[in-house]
Amino acid sequence: MHKEFNLQNIARVCRAELIGDRTDLVIQKVRTDSRKDLTEGLFVAIVGPNNDGHDYLDQALENGAWALLISEKDLVPRYRDKAALLVVDDTTVALGHIARYYRDLTRAQVIAVSGSVGKTSTRDFIAATLSPFTVVHKTKGNLNNRYGLAYSLLDMPEHTPWAVIELGIEGKGDMKDLSYKAHPDLAVLTNIGTSHMEHFENRKDLAEEKRAILSDAKAGAPLFINADDPYLLHIALKEKANRPVYLVHMKGQGKYLRTELEEDNTLDPAEWKQQEELSRILASYDGPYTYGTFKSGTEFYAENIRKTGHGQSFDFYIKEAGQAEETKVSTVSLKQVSLSNCQNALFGLALTLVLGHDLKPAVEALADLKLTSGRQEEVRLSGGNLLINDAYNASPESMKSAFELRDVLSREGDYDGTLAILGGVNELGSLAPALHLDIGRALGRVKPDRTWLVGPWGQTLARGLEETDPDASYKLFEDTEALLNFIEKEAFCRQLILVKASRTYHLDDVCRILLESPAVNSQ
Repeated sequence: MHKEFNLQNIARVCRAELIGDRTDLVIQKVRTDSRKDLTEGLFVAIVGPNNDGHDYLDQALENGAWALLISEKDLVPRYRDKAALLVVDDTTVALGHIARYYRDLTRAQVIAVSGSVGKTSTRDFIAATLSPFTVVHKTKGNLNNRYGLAYSLLDMPEHTPWAVIELGIEGKGDMKDLSYKAHPDLAVLTNIGTSHMEHFENRKDLAEEKRAILSDAKAGAPLFINADDPYLLHIALKEKANRPVYLVHMKGQGKYLRTELEEDNTLDPAEWKQQEELSRILASYDGPYTYGTFKSGTEFYAENIRKTGHGQSFDFYIKEAGQAEETKVSTVSLKQVSLSNCQNALFGLALTLVLGHDLKPAVEALADLKLTSGRQEEVRLSGGNLLINDAYNASPESMKSAFELRDVLSREGDYDGTLAILGGVNELGSLAPALHLDIGRALGRVKPDRTWLVGPWGQTLARGLEETDPDASYKLFEDTEALLNFIEKEAFCRQLILVKASRTYHLDDVCRILLESPAVNSQ
């Protein structure tokens, strides 16, 4: 660990009172879980909604902690002779300061990725395309919120050259804090959807929150946006004088995956720029710029997207800002079928070129990439069954992406039937009824043979389903337990099964049962 990552400097950056005899220790790790190995480490006693880290100080010491960061001052007499103590007003705030301090010590160049949908897949695609050229650290799992981001940064090896860090908001004001911790060198915004809408007045409000990814970015940090998203075009125009903006898109081919709301019409038509005009406007940027030779406003896009049951391929084009002609750079193949993953992969390709690398190794890396489990993961079962495990989380947009994937696979494969097992989407606020109806309508368009709907939004999803597929066959389940009990009595043969809902529905338990139950494999 870096010699400057010692208790005295840590105390300085998080404004802590440092108590004890061994105040010059160099810390090797920072943890908030007292059950983990804390040898030569600092334990941070986070006070959360369900647990108080101060209750686990003894366990942290038993697991090797050298130092304790606490906010309960009355515990000082009890622990001052057992470990070095750092006493602060708020341990969560202190953890953020420590993460930022270590992020700067590593001198890693950080690519920050955010958006309503596709953050994790985009993160994985970017890490894959850069890995042939450099060592890349990336966010693990879903460690992307105000706690998780700190862990992701603190887990970076000291001499990490590049990091792809996912930033996920939970409410208004979060992104500014996340940007402070990540201090991005480059930023990526995938889209502005409807996730977390219960915390925002409208989608413009959400877009401004996402724009705050740049609030503590380095001067002139490039921004890569999905130029098929009108709200991101709005952000591009606002940022045109501050940094280079690169346009990454599928020429509108993914439009039906977006959730369209009446409020979209409130955008000034001048802000819905076509890519060609927007490219010209963005090309006028002349500020600090340290990467590659591509001008601001350069477009990176996919044409001729071809899908099969085994993946997809597309032609990758570049149209440099101010140039009339486009250039085909490569043909790209992906294992993933969903159109949304084409868009996400484009970010990795665009970054590879802007950073000055040869595209061929990046394209080869994409062809072999397997995404984080639980996100459109295709699992072959015996009995001719195929499970699409997309149970990790959900939004209206990712629901539509999953339906599109199911539709492609059903047409390419040889199945006796298709089954959609779905729950609802959380954090949609007052838009929840309309959005669940919209999800149901989208499902009806791909006409699954059977649909099992679980939870309080099941009836609303069913109404939308019947609007576009009046002959739809569906069952309603009050909760996941009732669904699991039903599944355990069912047999499946040659079925294409999609499982998707928000995380709190625990449909990963459904996937587990499908994987483990002999009934799934009945011939």
